Parts: sequence; structure tokens; C-alpha cells
Amino acid sequence: MGLPHISSLYSESWVAWLLFALLVIALSNPFVRMVGVTWHGVFSQSERAYTPQTHDWLSEITLRIFQLGVATIGMLMWILPHGDVEPILFAQALGIVTAVYVVQSLLTFAVGHVFVSAKRLGIAWTQHNNIRTLMCIGIYPVLLLLLNTTASMVPQILCGIIVVLFVMLLAGKCLQLFYAGPLSILYVLLYVVCLEILPLGMCVFLIKHIM
Repeated sequence: MGLPHISSLYSESWVAWLLFALLVIALSNPFVRMVGVTWHGVFSQSERAYTPQTHDWLSEITLRIFQLGVATIGMLMWILPHGDVEPILFAQALGIVTAVYVVQSLLTFAVGHVFVSAKRLGIAWTQHNNIRTLMCIGIYPVLLLLLNTTASMVPQILCGIIVVLFVMLLAGKCLQLFYAGPLSILYVLLYVVCLEILPLGMCVFLIKHIM
């Protein structure tokens, strides 16, 4: 009697092919290729966002695919590193992450239009996109590393560290852009908790639910 085959993120070839496809998407995107410029824009003390100025919808779409794909695989490795994960479950998880991302973006723009000018909102959104892209670029080699390890806690630890860095970097950039006194710190913390941490938690909760 043969042993049952467990379709996990570590045993299935579709995961490697998916990561390869995401790499191709990243290398074909001008935004991702200019990592040095993006890095400078994030850590610069200037409000200016040093990013390629392009209105190419194809580049925008491929960038979102790269971000959402990397984020979904990272969440699956954190939630269920050695569990049974089939392509249909990945598609469902990707749908959840995409839906939460869309809702988060709409709420962010709605809040931004109420409290800040359109110009300041555009700068903040570009910086937010820079940080998100840099974190996904940082997560990608971690995912490749995780595919070749059997330590059960390594995915949780590494992905957790990257999420913490993302939140800290985003909070720091928000303070740089919007600081106008002690009360503005509270507003930034409320934003980070409500529109960044809670959506991540919602993704994790919903993905666990479908698993």
C-alpha cells in the first residue's frame, strides 16, 4: 500500500514555477528593476518619491501581480508551511489577498481625501507603493530559501521579521510626511493599525478559514 502524497508548498513543482513566473514579471517591470532608485526614495528625507514616472497600465498591473503573488505565498508559508496546499487553495488565498488589498486601497484613498490634499495623498501613496514593493523584493529570496528548509518555525520567524520591518518603515515614512505635532503621531498610529495591520490580520484569518 503506497503512502499518501501530501501536496505542500515544499513538495509541489507548481510552487517553483510560480516563483519563477513572479521573477520574470519582476524583471520585466521598470519599477522593480530600479530598486536602487526606489530604495533612495524610501529612505530619503525628502518628500519627493524617486520612482519611474510612467503611466503604463501594463507595468502597473504586473507590479500588482508581483506584489500580491509574493504576499500570498508568504502568508501561506507562515500559516501552513507543511500542510496540504493545492493550486486551487492558492488561487483562493490569492483572491482573498486581492480583495482585502482593493478594500484597503479604497479606504486609504477615502481617508486621505478627507484629511490631506490631493498632492500630499499622491506623494504618500507613491511612497507606500515603494515600501510595499521593496518588502516584496525582500521577501522573494526568503521564499526561495524557505523552499529548501524543513525547520518548522523558520517561515514564521523570517516572515514575521519582514512584516515588522514593513510596519516600522511605513510608520516612519508617514511621520515624515504628516508630522504636525504630538497629536499627529496618534493619527499615524491609528492609520497603521486600522489600515495596515488589521488588513494583514484579516488576510491571515480568512486564509486560515478556507484551509
